[in-house]
Amino acid sequence: MKKYIKYLIPPIILILIGFLISLIFNSLIGSMSWIALVIVYWSGISIIVYRDSKKSGKRIKEYFKMRNFRWYLILLALLVGIIPLPIFLISYKLFTTTFLIVSWLLVALINPFFEELFWRGYMLEKGEDIRFGIKALISSALFTLSHPAMWGVFPNQC
Repeated sequence: MKKYIKYLIPPIILILIGFLISLIFNSLIGSMSWIALVIVYWSGISIIVYRDSKKSGKRIKEYFKMRNFRWYLILLALLVGIIPLPIFLISYKLFTTTFLIVSWLLVALINPFFEELFWRGYMLEKGEDIRFGIKALISSALFTLSHPAMWGVFPNQC
């Protein structure tokens, strides 16, 4: 049980801090509060992975190494990943300034690297004494939970 608690602490702290930042900045600055969340989220991931890399002696690029996944699982992941596309296309009217368009494009291009680094790289490498299938379920469940917990705070902006 202790190994699971130690394994769960970093992602849960990351999600809780993201949730609190979302709430605080949404009430302070409204529609641009997602920028504060992105900065805190990426910084948190960077700190967690950097500390782990120093502790374990790994280089950061080792967290990105590809596992032996089957092609149909990769295809399934891509299909699931495009589910939000219609919502994005319906909301095109929200993108009213060049700054907003460029910001969202940058986040769309950069964020997947941070999420892969943490949710697949870090989470699947940690907990050496936990079975891989269990780590994959935990990582997937927490990754899924992180979205409504952090990004769901902005219902009027999304």
